[in-house]
Amino acid sequence: MRYFKILDNIQYPQRWYLSNLVSHQDYWVFSTRRKIDLKDVPNDLKVEIYKEGNSMDYTITEGHAIVSSTLKKALEFVQGIQFVPVKIKEDQYFIMVVYETIDCIDEGRSRFEKYAEGDTIRAELIGKYKAFLPMKIDKGKVVGKDIFRPENYEVAIIVSERIKEKIEIISPLIAKFVEV
Repeated sequence: MRYFKILDNIQYPQRWYLSNLVSHQDYWVFSTRRKIDLKDVPNDLKVEIYKEGNSMDYTITEGHAIVSSTLKKALEFVQGIQFVPVKIKEDQYFIMVVYETIDCIDEGRSRFEKYAEGDTIRAELIGKYKAFLPMKIDKGKVVGKDIFRPENYEVAIIVSERIKEKIEIISPLIAKFVEV
């Protein structure tokens, strides 16, 4: 099985760009990378549009994956994720919360940088991965998994080839995929 990092397709023709999540309550709960208790979700959650354009089925804003109803329906069967309702203008979208993390980075095949001791800007991330070029995973550690985040590099969302194909059926331009 092949695996891919899913990315926002910034080359999508005349695409929109989303801005902040907006609510009267704290929305950073969606950044915790763990399952959300839906009773804690504000009912007024919305996303502002930074630049008008064609709506997208998959967009990243502030590190949150925002998906359309169409993409949500295609992925509802997947373990390790949940969907939190959010409005964009008057349309229903969802924050896709990927809460499963797996210690799967193959450091021997990856080129990476980690946050180092003495980093005063991101001290809470010392020892975690800062950047990859390229990232490679140990596929033996993710057998049977369809979507997850690599431990210590939770900004990345990794999908199986099966999920990549389901997403591309909706639209070949929906997202960018980089094999890991």
